[in-house]
Amino acid sequence: MATDVTHLTAQLTIAANAAMGLRNLTVTSSAEVVTLLNGFTVTGGSLTISLSPNATIRGQSLGITVTAQNTHFQQGITRANFGPGVSVGGGIGGGFGLVQVTSPTTALAQVSVPANAATGLRTVVVQTDAEQTSSFNAFAVTGAAFLSSITPNSARMGQSPVVTINGVFTSFAQGVTQANFGAGISVGGAAEGTFGPVTVTGPTTATAQLAINAAAAPGL
Repeated sequence: MATDVTHLTAQLTIAANAAMGLRNLTVTSSAEVVTLLNGFTVTGGSLTISLSPNATIRGQSLGITVTAQNTHFQQGITRANFGPGVSVGGGIGGGFGLVQVTSPTTALAQVSVPANAATGLRTVVVQTDAEQTSSFNAFAVTGAAFLSSITPNSARMGQSPVVTINGVFTSFAQGVTQANFGAGISVGGAAEGTFGPVTVTGPTTATAQLAINAAAAPGL
């Protein structure tokens, strides 16, 4: 059912014995024909997978443990696809690559993410002959973490401002994340010039209570 010129909904019925795997989606409107390659996946309803770790930064290569249920992984046969630009087992980026099977439900995938890979979530597909399962948005590619802004970004000697810190691709955690603002400045009651605790409000946001020594040297 079309909801407007660029959106529609489709009611599907998938047979219990339908072959699992990726499908092309084609939509026709009179003479207009559009296709999304590998746009839909048929999976076994009882097959699930989880990943550890489930994220990495661009330019990194690492081993990822794949844990599944009700699967039949086989060494030399089972392959995985971690989405666009990501190479598995030395294979072509964005394609399927062999994994190291450790049991029918566990495997180790050697994953390589190029430095120019697009950031974002990826759907992971694991395939053993006709058996295929996928996990939607199960793996994330991020850029290198950095601080995007500090507000306010200046204060006078002798002041005790509360500063908001914003990051990108960060994983701030309460009780773990600390900050250091340099010589003559105490953070969260810690000794001046050392790392001190901050209050984390989200993975990319935190606030820091500063105390600036009246004799602190001015400057950046």
